[in-house]
Amino acid sequence: MEGIRRERYICIQEFMVRDLGLKGNELIVYALLYGFTQDGEQYFSGSLNYIANWINASKSTAQSVIKSLLGKGFLVKRDNYINNVKFCEYRTAIPEDAGRENPDTVPDSGMGHTENRYGGVPDSGTNNNIYNTNNNLEDNKYILSGTPDDARGSASCPDSVQKKKTRPKPKNHPEEIRQIIEYFNSICGTDYKYQSEATAKLINARLNDGFTVEDFRKVIDTKHAEWSDNPDMCRYLRPQTLFKPSHFENYLNQKNVQGTGSAGGISEECRRLYNSVVIE
Repeated sequence: MEGIRRERYICIQEFMVRDLGLKGNELIVYALLYGFTQDGEQYFSGSLNYIANWINASKSTAQSVIKSLLGKGFLVKRDNYINNVKFCEYRTAIPEDAGRENPDTVPDSGMGHTENRYGGVPDSGTNNNIYNTNNNLEDNKYILSGTPDDARGSASCPDSVQKKKTRPKPKNHPEEIRQIIEYFNSICGTDYKYQSEATAKLINARLNDGFTVEDFRKVIDTKHAEWSDNPDMCRYLRPQTLFKPSHFENYLNQKNVQGTGSAGGISEECRRLYNSVVIE
C-alpha cells in the first residue's frame, strides 16, 4: 500500500477500547490520529488516502469513519484556509462521559506513567507516536478534504518525528538597500531603483543571511573591475547576477581584480570619498 512502510506502527491503548468503546476501523483511525495529536495541541493534517491505507479501505470509507468519530465527540475539527481554499484538520478528543463508570482508573499502557488519565506523552520517553510523515508538516496541506492524491505529488516520508516550527518573519532593511543600490549605480553607471520589489527582495534576503553593506560593496567593486571592460561579461553587471544566492558568497570570497585605466575598479580613495559624501 502506498505510504505505509513495514516499520510503521500505531499504538492502541486500553482506554480506547475499555472507556471509549471503539472497535474496528474507528479504533484504528482514532489510534492513528492519537499518535499525531495526543499532546492536545497538534492537529493531524495528513491526507485522506493515508488514513484509507491504514484501514485498507476506500477514501469514502475513511471519510465515513471520520464523520462517525466527529459525531461521537472523539475528534475535533478545525478549518484551515490556504489561498482561499478550505482544508480540514483534526485532533483526537475524549468525551466528558467516557469511562464514567470507572472515573478514577488510569489505563496502564505498559509504557510508564502518563500525563493524564487517557495517556499523553509517556514520561519514560518510550515512543508512543505512530511513524510520522511529511503529511503532518506545514508544507503539506492536502488534508482530509477529498483532494486528489495526484495533486499531492510523491514526497517521501521523513524518518523521525517532526513538529511544525514557526518561521521567523524576514527582517526588512530599507536603508541598507538604498545604500547598496546607490553605490551600485555610482560604480556601474546604471540607474536601478532601490524601490524595485525584485531588486529589494534579492538584497534583503542576503542581508538576512548575515551579509553586510560592506560585503555588497566588495562584490560590486570586484566584479566591476573584472567585467566592466569585457564586452561579453559587462552585461552581467546587474543585481540579479551579483546578488543571486548561488553567486554572492563566491564573488565575495574572490580575490580582487585590480583594474587599470578604463578597465574598471575603484580606488580606496574614491571609495572613502564616496562613503563620506553619499553613504554616510
